[in-house]
Amino acid sequence: MPGNHVFLTDQLLDNVDLKLEDLRLDDSFSVNVVHRDNHSLVAASSYEGYPIQHWRNNNSAMILVEGMVYNYKHDQLKGTLNAIADQFCNRGQYEDLIRSFVDEADGEFIILVLSSDNRLLVFNDYFGRLPYYYCTSNGWCIFSREVKFILNCIPEIKFNKIGLAEFLMSEHTLGDDTLFSGVHWMMPAQIMSVDSSPAIHLEKKISSVQFECTLRSEFKTKQESIRVLRDGFDQSFKNRFNY
Repeated sequence: MPGNHVFLTDQLLDNVDLKLEDLRLDDSFSVNVVHRDNHSLVAASSYEGYPIQHWRNNNSAMILVEGMVYNYKHDQLKGTLNAIADQFCNRGQYEDLIRSFVDEADGEFIILVLSSDNRLLVFNDYFGRLPYYYCTSNGWCIFSREVKFILNCIPEIKFNKIGLAEFLMSEHTLGDDTLFSGVHWMMPAQIMSVDSSPAIHLEKKISSVQFECTLRSEFKTKQESIRVLRDGFDQSFKNRFNY
């Protein structure tokens, strides 16, 4: 599966090149290292034309966007994400900026911000359309679109008995469970941050939206309900057609 892959560790980072090569599914795939130092790695596996981009902002933070945000022009998207990255790098109030962005953004995406001191910020779209997995421990964190990359990097692979039971009963696991112990699925509309002090660890995992099973405003008639749904579909189509 194409996508991004992140490995942060307190130890010296080595022996990852062969693990990256396992992400090359066939000759049409390329695996590119976006960022690498002694303790962190960000890579992207993709085929030609796959939507993934990255850049560095004024704080030397690496920003990576996988997927599409159809109702944002490139410069608008870059400016919004640079503002989020600035707040994150300066330990400011970045959560509200993310919440506003996720609420407005029409698309499917995973966005990463890696600071110069190896702190990591990850957030995804409202519905979590792009599957993304992670495994964390005291001293290292791994995020990836491919479970097999995580399994290749962790010291020991164990099956998650609860996840196996859920899969046998429902043909899928529940919540953020996977079939493997310690490996989790990133839930929709989630914000996650990894700190590097005093050791690399998962610092925060919160929702970027408030899910409520109530209507924000009641529809007065059946026709009005149909009109709202039609207008929303029409706008989404136009966003994609005009992108």
